Amino acid sequence: MNKSNIIIVVIAVIIIAVMGFMMAQKVAPEKLEQAEAEKAELQQKLEEVQGRVDGMSSEVSAAQNRVKSMREEVNAMRRQKNEMQDKLGEVRSQMEDLEADAEEAQRARKRAEREVKQLEQEVKQVRSDVTGKYQSKIDDLKAEIDQMKGRVESLESRNTQLREYILRHAQ
Repeated sequence: MNKSNIIIVVIAVIIIAVMGFMMAQKVAPEKLEQAEAEKAELQQKLEEVQGRVDGMSSEVSAAQNRVKSMREEVNAMRRQKNEMQDKLGEVRSQMEDLEADAEEAQRARKRAEREVKQLEQEVKQVRSDVTGKYQSKIDDLKAEIDQMKGRVESLESRNTQLREYILRHAQ
C-alpha cells in the first residue's frame, strides 16, 4: 500500500468511528447532519489529497523517464567520445607516418641536390677538359642533369603535398 491509500483508509476508519459513536449516543438530528457535513468535507479533502497524490505520481514517473532518457544520452555521448578518441589515435598514427615520409622525402631531395651539384661540377670540369670531339658525351650529361632536376622537382612537389596534407589533418 502506498501513502495515499493508507491516508484514505485512516480517514474512512475515522469517519466510520465517528458515525458509529454518534449513532450509539443517539445524537440529535442536527448533530447527525453536522457529522454528515463533516464527513462530506473530509471526503472532499480526501479526494483532493488523492488527486494531488496521483498528480505527484505522474510527475515522479515523468521525472524517472527523463532520468532514464538522460542516462541513455550520457551513454551515447560516452560511446561517441570513445569513438572519437579511437579516431584521434588513428589520425595521430597517420600523421606520424606522413611526417616520417616527409622527412625521408626531404633527405632524398637533399641527396638529389648534392648529386646535381656534383654532376654540375663534373660537367664544368669536363667542359674545360674536353674538346669538340666529346661534345656528344657532354650532351648526354646535360640530359642526365635535366632528369635529376626533374626528379628533384618531383621530390619537392611531393614534399610540399605531404606538408600540406599533414597541416590539413593536424587541425
